[in-house]
Amino acid sequence: MKILLLALLIGTGAFAQTDLINFKGEITNTTADSVVVTSKSGRWHKAMALNAKGHFEGKIQQGANVFTLSVGDVKTQIWLENEFDLTITADAKNFVQTLHFEGAGAKENDFIVGMERDKHKLVEKYKAAFTDEELQKDVNIMVDAWVAVLKSKPQTDMMAMNLTFKIDYIDRKNLPKEISKEIYKQRLVNTKSPDFNFENFKGGNTKLSQFKGKYVYIDVWATWCGPCKMEIPFLQEVEEANRDKNIIFISISVDKAKDHDKWKEMVAKDDLGGVQLMADKDWQSDFIKAYGIHSIPRFILIDPKGNVVDADAKRPSNPELQRQLNKLL
Repeated sequence: MKILLLALLIGTGAFAQTDLINFKGEITNTTADSVVVTSKSGRWHKAMALNAKGHFEGKIQQGANVFTLSVGDVKTQIWLENEFDLTITADAKNFVQTLHFEGAGAKENDFIVGMERDKHKLVEKYKAAFTDEELQKDVNIMVDAWVAVLKSKPQTDMMAMNLTFKIDYIDRKNLPKEISKEIYKQRLVNTKSPDFNFENFKGGNTKLSQFKGKYVYIDVWATWCGPCKMEIPFLQEVEEANRDKNIIFISISVDKAKDHDKWKEMVAKDDLGGVQLMADKDWQSDFIKAYGIHSIPRFILIDPKGNVVDADAKRPSNPELQRQLNKLL
């Protein structure tokens, strides 16, 4: 039976209305039990149950901003405002390409999802090979087109006001890394994972290939990384929940050699579990480069045969990770 997983409301008493339905739709071909909307910061999210026919409905009153819409393993960016009355339909097997919007907010989300589709086109274009220069050139052309659309809108348009600067200056810089990450992810899935041979906190060196026959969940992190440290308590919970199952948890630090002692001190002081390793050449380690890792934390899931299940796996703080592990283990 499908259930409402989470209903988290933050803000004023105005949000206490229970009869308002302004976010609804139907998702076909999915085994997920809910549609999840997450704020840009990740600090707020709301899940709406999918019934047997894939219908969902609820209310979202979180102001005007970009949010992430997730259904199981698939997701996209959307734009929401309190005044919207949005109906969404999609086929989960081809999620971004089949997304359709109706009602107040449809035009705004046609634009947002159009951007997602443009990014997908670049991933497909460069899946075989690319240079940084080629990718940046195409990103510039793509961003110029988005900005032109936004600048053509009235100055009172909330989405245009919020997104023009972000897209023109921040996305123009960050999108090449985002797209290259997705390219590496697609290249690696269902292929043999690159191996490593890294220093183990407990002594000696450890190879990935030593754990053949088990699932391996890898956390790439560093002692200076705030978001990485925020995931540690959640990782410890996942480790505990799967203690007697066929899975190994490995944490790989990309700290620089000068911070070697700092790494060892933190692992000992915080009593970090799992297999604690330090990459041999920080960001330039062959394993890190093979996965196209440019930012952390980054999580990777590998199957008992040593093949990549997900080169950009769900974070420990995401409840979907445990649901995925429950199906695999």
